[in-house]
Amino acid sequence: MINRMMLILTLNSISIGQTKDYYGTVAVSLIDAPTKFYTVSFTNKLEKVFSESGFDVVERNSINKIMKEWKLKTSGVTDDEFEGIGEILAADYLITGTVDDDGKNSGIYCVIKMIDVQSGKLMDAASIEGQITTKRELYDIGLESIMEQLVYGTNQKMKDYQVAAVVESTNKTIRELNQKQETMRLESQLKKKEMKEKRKSQFFRGLYDFTMGIIYAFIRFIELLIIIEKEDDDSSNYSIVTKENYALSKSIRLNKGIDYEFG
Repeated sequence: MINRMMLILTLNSISIGQTKDYYGTVAVSLIDAPTKFYTVSFTNKLEKVFSESGFDVVERNSINKIMKEWKLKTSGVTDDEFEGIGEILAADYLITGTVDDDGKNSGIYCVIKMIDVQSGKLMDAASIEGQITTKRELYDIGLESIMEQLVYGTNQKMKDYQVAAVVESTNKTIRELNQKQETMRLESQLKKKEMKEKRKSQFFRGLYDFTMGIIYAFIRFIELLIIIEKEDDDSSNYSIVTKENYALSKSIRLNKGIDYEFG
């Protein structure tokens, strides 16, 4: 807390007489990250955020050279001890840190330290402890959170982001649930429509079969009438022939009983 108050007082005193906010000069050393590209990319973005926030930023090549020289001069000194670096580094603050990202969306962990180069002591540190999972988030809300922690000692941006993330996650769950319910409703309607169409098809199929059965029965009935009529005609013809034959036979018998007289 005392270091943070000293930092704010220093920043305020430096800004007096300036036409715009000016918080001093920072030297951003290469931030240790999983890959070299990751290291350079994050360091460059961190430098940009410091510059946009009112700090002067020491040129990259100068920092690399100075850090190498200082490490050679202070062989055996731990990374948290920077006493004497102010003699060779033309900056008010030195920024160091690490980024741990396994690339599997399990959470990004980051620690950024601000060192007072005059005393070599740690002024403050900012951290990200798995609240974000992607580089996009790290380069956006992550950097904003780091700056807020280092300069103001608060982390409201990250808290607001987490709340918004929870709200968005909840809304997403609700949307997915509503979408699932809508899908189920549409599927139910489709099944009902299919059943209705099936029943309708079965009805017309039954009606068709019934109609065809009636037509077939009617045809068979007509055929039967034709057969009966034909048989009646044949029976009538036979009766006529029988009667004629009977009359002829009777005439012959009568004729046989007649005595014919000749001359």
